[in-house]
Amino acid sequence: MRLLVIDLWKRGNGRLNVCLANGGATSVDLSDEKWDTTSRYPEMLSELRHLRHLSIACSGWRLQNPYHVSTSLRHLSPTLETLKLDFKDAPACLREYTFRPSHHDPSLVIPIAGPVWNVGGVLPNLKTLTMPGECHFTSSDLDSLPSGLTSLSLAWSDVDDLVTSHLPRNLLDLDLHQGTELFSTSDFATLPPTLTRLHCYSRLPSLDILKYLPRSMTEIGPEFASLVARI
Repeated sequence: MRLLVIDLWKRGNGRLNVCLANGGATSVDLSDEKWDTTSRYPEMLSELRHLRHLSIACSGWRLQNPYHVSTSLRHLSPTLETLKLDFKDAPACLREYTFRPSHHDPSLVIPIAGPVWNVGGVLPNLKTLTMPGECHFTSSDLDSLPSGLTSLSLAWSDVDDLVTSHLPRNLLDLDLHQGTELFSTSDFATLPPTLTRLHCYSRLPSLDILKYLPRSMTEIGPEFASLVARI
């Protein structure tokens, strides 16, 4: 990982850490390009009281156990505006977890993923959320996102009926990665009315469906446009 802020935190004295915690570090960008990474979520991130931008990218499948990261993310500063979690199982880190004993060994407990935790309540100032990992979000999961979110980028799959009606209504930018199965007439009709940019990979049933686009729309991504052109 590139660990500039973390290195300063570990090597600095108490005075430096107080400075970092109280506005000295407002943006953190962490990345690890090793597939066999042993990197862990940095717990010191919760100490940065004025953190506004956080990006964590990892080439491996996961960054620690999702339930550990889930708990830690809920201790981030409410000042956070941008969150990018670029590793395969990142969406699992937004879920709540309960635990049950293992059937094979009752002395062991197994984490069970539940619904998305109240992201809007914990991070009320979040404007941009980016998670390229495959999401299985339901309508109720989307209801847990901040109402003020303006940019959402994720690999959306297993979409239930009319789920677009549960997207944050102030959304301006929606990026749905390859593999997304979306866009019936009802999906278009219930997109956020403020939406200006839409990128996705999905074949349209007909060109007539385009009339349901929000009037605010100014850009449809090239991947989407190429599919439209072939109908």
